[in-house]
Amino acid sequence: GANGSISPSGNVNVNYGQNQTFTITPNTGYEIADVLVDGVSVGALSTYTFVNVTANHTIEASFSILTYTINATAGTNGSISPSGNVNVNYGQNQTFTITPNTGYEIADVLVDGVSVGALSTYTFVNVTANHTIAASFSILTYTINASVGANGSISPSGNVNVNYGQNQTFTITPNTGYEIADVLVDGVSVGAFSTYTFVNVTANHTIAPSFSILTYTINASAGANGSITLSGNVNVNYGQNQTFTITPNTGYEIADVLVNGVSVGALSTYTFVNVTANHTIEASFSILTYSINASAGANGSISPSGNVNVNYSQNQTFTITPDTGYEINDVLIDGVSVGALSTYTFVNVTANHTIAASFSILTYTINASAGVNGSISPSGNVNVNYGQNQTFTITPNTGYAIADVLVDGVSVGVLSTYIFENVTANHTITASFNILTYTINASAGDGGSISPEGNITVPYGGNQLFSFTPDENYIISSVWINGDSLGFMENYTFVNVTANHDIHVDFELSIGLSDTPDNSLIVELYPNPAHDQITIKVQDNAAIKQNLSYKLFNLTGSILTEGFIKSNSQILSVSTLPAGVYLLMIYKNQTPAKAMKIIIH
Repeated sequence: GANGSISPSGNVNVNYGQNQTFTITPNTGYEIADVLVDGVSVGALSTYTFVNVTANHTIEASFSILTYTINATAGTNGSISPSGNVNVNYGQNQTFTITPNTGYEIADVLVDGVSVGALSTYTFVNVTANHTIAASFSILTYTINASVGANGSISPSGNVNVNYGQNQTFTITPNTGYEIADVLVDGVSVGAFSTYTFVNVTANHTIAPSFSILTYTINASAGANGSITLSGNVNVNYGQNQTFTITPNTGYEIADVLVNGVSVGALSTYTFVNVTANHTIEASFSILTYSINASAGANGSISPSGNVNVNYSQNQTFTITPDTGYEINDVLIDGVSVGALSTYTFVNVTANHTIAASFSILTYTINASAGVNGSISPSGNVNVNYGQNQTFTITPNTGYAIADVLVDGVSVGVLSTYIFENVTANHTITASFNILTYTINASAGDGGSISPEGNITVPYGGNQLFSFTPDENYIISSVWINGDSLGFMENYTFVNVTANHDIHVDFELSIGLSDTPDNSLIVELYPNPAHDQITIKVQDNAAIKQNLSYKLFNLTGSILTEGFIKSNSQILSVSTLPAGVYLLMIYKNQTPAKAMKIIIH
């Protein structure tokens, strides 16, 4: 038939007993519908073989166009048309329409399992194969844009998705210290609501709350005679500080400041800190009152006295009265002397003051003076109160004595103290002084003299030299000072004399020897003066062979020790001898050859 072919075709001759095969081929887009052999269907065969042909036969092929199936499905909440298995002839187009239910939208369309997007129609063009188409749907979602200004929040915020037909509530919360100023829904004010609900949402919307800071009122007022700044009802934002300055008029002072009806004292400024409520502040004033402290020392009075209150710009007079026998000494105003006034007036008082009166007894002057080399105490012009006593002490300098004391020019003798009793007039007292002198009694025994001799007067602190001269064949044996022997010395000086003294010198015979009877014998003694021992040194060695000997005498002529000189240096021990002057006699062949003085400490 049409739309295909059979080969071979037409009348085909086949020999007896032979086989004959026919091939049936549909045109493109067609398929074999059926094959009739001898009028009987043998099915949609693409080949057919007549086997062992022994008779005439017929073979007839028919063809039908190819048909494809498109399986169309839709999920819930929508439909696709046509739906189910839709047959489509080869090469034909097939359009499908996707329709969501009310409140829904096409979510996606899958063609042969592959998304082609949220299409409302889809056309299969030139269908040459089976296909599938599947539509899915989702509920419509609307956006509510929730935005917020500073100082508060909205919840939820941002772009909030709401399903079709649903409700959406928003909560508006101001920050601490703020309040909701307004809420705009789709740009239109709906008032200062803390919550707002969109009901049955079927479109996009906007919601935008705004906030304003909380404002409180401070009522500020001032009484007469002063002012407060700021005044009246003063608006203050939440958490802010607000300072008020209270200023009294001239001559007035702040009496009190009441904050919320409670006294905070006489403040010139007051600051409400971190305002979170309404308040009141009220200032009152009083005239300035100044205190004049009036005091009087002993022996007088001031009137009025004590702390005297005086209103601003008023005058105040004080009277000062001394007691009998006294006079006003001074008046001090604010610590500064204004003199010995009996009255004083403070004019136009604008500050605190002090007034202090002092009094002094009538006084007399005693002029006390001292000559050189002494003093009087007290000295100079000494003031003495009426009827009082005054004692003066006269003191000579060291080494001096009081010579005389003159009172009012008349001598009262050598007094070390003088008392003026019951003084009722001026006086003078004068002391004079002379230097102290001391006596040194100087005497000498037989055999010599002392110079000077007798009672020698020496001024205080002076020095006095005494010289001693022995007669011929005598020597100085001892010098006595105030009864104590100092031994041998040729003179003596009293230094810095501050007391009486005695000096006496004794002499002794020199035992009839000259100091150097034998000049050929040279002998040295050392050390001299000595303490423990003394060395006798003989320079002539030959003399030692001439039987040299020695004897040691005291000044009374007694032999203390003796011995022979056997070497150039002979040591003589004197450690047991008392201090004094001694004679050492050197003998040559038992004949006196040398006499020498030894001084022992």
